[in-house]
Amino acid sequence: MYIETTHGQYFGLAPLADALGISKTILPMNIYASLWGKLGSRSDLEIPINNITAGAKILKGIIGNLAEPSVAVVATLYNALDATSVSDYGARAAAVYKTRPWKNQ
Repeated sequence: MYIETTHGQYFGLAPLADALGISKTILPMNIYASLWGKLGSRSDLEIPINNITAGAKILKGIIGNLAEPSVAVVATLYNALDATSVSDYGARAAAVYKTRPWKNQ
């Protein structure tokens, strides 16, 4: 969730795009409502606790399908389910997880 909310899209305008209902994804977990609609409607996923719960369910599903999950692989697949190797996003998520910058806030 930290990397999704701090490394957003729309040149830092993701919260505004969410508020206007024009973004394809919804923060804080950057959920694609059109892709993950079975986890809730767009309006349901705009409620932070529902959004976080949906993101956790997605992550649980990804982790449950991996023999040896790592932060880099799980983040890569969270970002692109069809990925076949660790992406820059996955590597960045692993680095952020390792340093845990949210603890310093």
